[in-house]
Amino acid sequence: MPEEWPAYQTWQQYYQYFHLYADKFDLRRYIHFNVSVEEVVKSENYIETGSWVVQTRDVTTGKEKKEEFDAVIVASGRTGKQIWVTYPGLEDKFRGKVLHSGNYESAEEFKDKSVLVIGASNSGCDVAVDSSSYCKDVFISTRNGFWLVPRIFTHGKPLLMALSNRFKRGLQSFVPGWIINKVFIGMAEVRMNHEALGIRSKFGPMNPRATVTVSDELPLKIYSGLVKVRPEVKSFGEDHVTFVDGKTEAIDLIVMATGFAPKFEFLSKDIIPEQPEDMRLHKWIFPFNLEHPSTLTFVGSCMPVGSGPLNNTHELQARYVTQVLSGKTKLPSADRMQNMWSDQRKEMLKKTGGVFKFKVPIFEYQEEIAGEIGVLPSFFRLLFTDPRLAFNFYFGPLLPYHYRIVGENSKPECREYALNASARTWAAFR
Repeated sequence: MPEEWPAYQTWQQYYQYFHLYADKFDLRRYIHFNVSVEEVVKSENYIETGSWVVQTRDVTTGKEKKEEFDAVIVASGRTGKQIWVTYPGLEDKFRGKVLHSGNYESAEEFKDKSVLVIGASNSGCDVAVDSSSYCKDVFISTRNGFWLVPRIFTHGKPLLMALSNRFKRGLQSFVPGWIINKVFIGMAEVRMNHEALGIRSKFGPMNPRATVTVSDELPLKIYSGLVKVRPEVKSFGEDHVTFVDGKTEAIDLIVMATGFAPKFEFLSKDIIPEQPEDMRLHKWIFPFNLEHPSTLTFVGSCMPVGSGPLNNTHELQARYVTQVLSGKTKLPSADRMQNMWSDQRKEMLKKTGGVFKFKVPIFEYQEEIAGEIGVLPSFFRLLFTDPRLAFNFYFGPLLPYHYRIVGENSKPECREYALNASARTWAAFR
């Protein structure tokens, strides 16, 4: 990524980054554009080989083709299917426009309208902030509340550079969860009173069911009256909404910021269940219910939560898959993977009060995968061989470069990248 780019890129820069990445690694010749995957089925000799038959369709010509592959990696992400919710009166009474945040492009069409945003995760809050400059009124409805944290943290550092490191994470493992929750809430409350604003979450910040939203602009919009917080929706009329507290507001347009789910329509339900909570994936990647768990894998389907870059999580998953396919890393037995999944599921349900969430704690998950494939550096080994890097690794920010220092496909230049990461944060302002 160009050094002169800011710590928080615009969507145009992020889009450009993918082009730069594709060009650097000569990926374009491997990508088939305008081709949809219609079906993925086991080949006739699947039991012996684990191979798959993939049927594709050229969306411009309509031509279909079938090809057999030794392995298939499903990397279509977790936003393929929009989640819509319904309320009394929404479908048969409300006469305004309803759209999903996944279809939102610009707030210009919202000009002089009263808009209701349902959902207060990052996309919902971004839509509320963006549209507040054009709309007559903007209301954001939240069922369970949420925690607001700023992008810019202590000493002007970006959130991910300042919030956590391996030393702090190590200490947290010895601290009771209720203390960690109190510390987090204390930091979140420094800038705003969540209770007074009506956004305080019903769940503690460390609970997987909690919504933690990153936004610097939303607090100002709320305090300025440009965005008004409302509780859960009760029902809709022709041109208005009624909330569970009895208040009614006139609205012209609704934005459903109610989330996404993975979409695997090209796979039959006997291969992978439709509901995420029914999927049996070792490390959220390998379907251990299949005879060959390594030849159909999933990258980027689960939702990492916490402080850290999502791209890095997906890259580690991809590295794990390639190491297994190349024979450099072996998967546990099917029984062992089943037991590990059962233990993980029980632990999650215990934390969430019986509600399954297709989520993973990002830092712990990255360290776990890195350890599996042998790319997690040892702090004590670094302490004796490269003390400066050891200090950066353990007391510095959590960086993707750390997973390229040792092991398969390590890169010597990543040492310097890691050591200079904090300095590069300010390069764009010079």
